[in-house]
Amino acid sequence: MNLNFILTGAIMLSVLSPGSTRAAPSKDVQKSIKVVINAIRYNKDDLAAKYISFPEMAQRSLGDRWPALAPKDKQELVSGIETIVRKVSFPKGRDMFSHLDAMLYDAPVIKGNEATLKTTVVIHRDYKKQEIVITFVLVKSAKTWQIADTILYGESTLEGVYLDQIEPLMDEGGIQAVMQALRSKVAELKK
Repeated sequence: MNLNFILTGAIMLSVLSPGSTRAAPSKDVQKSIKVVINAIRYNKDDLAAKYISFPEMAQRSLGDRWPALAPKDKQELVSGIETIVRKVSFPKGRDMFSHLDAMLYDAPVIKGNEATLKTTVVIHRDYKKQEIVITFVLVKSAKTWQIADTILYGESTLEGVYLDQIEPLMDEGGIQAVMQALRSKVAELKK
């Protein structure tokens, strides 16, 4: 199972409050994205991880199959996704964000405990300008907004992972096939 995809987007995923759309919550949503990107950029992975909701990512990656998982499988899936994000997505993000020129934000859309923020990341590399449009999906935790997913080219990263990688494994061997693929990937990354 190639879960690298989880946070190539999830860093961009991984890269990068309840209530109304007042100014303060809008700034908090932007702040979370800025903190994640700068923390990844400057090799402060523990700080970046505080602004990513790994439990929400795990739940979204399994979709409607999440409730049927045993608690220990849920915990292992959350831990595995965090490992993949830290070992795959953060380094890829570091490479990209080392060439960061600017980040341009649309106004966030806040609905209850979820927010979306369309962000244009401007990169200059090898004398070429590249603009990457990422819509970050964030959820409100007790302390801050945390990234739960990203939308690239109109597709949710986690929905893509589910459709391309998890669903075929579930069809072949159920949750055990998914968990085995996750264990193999995590073991490979920890070498």
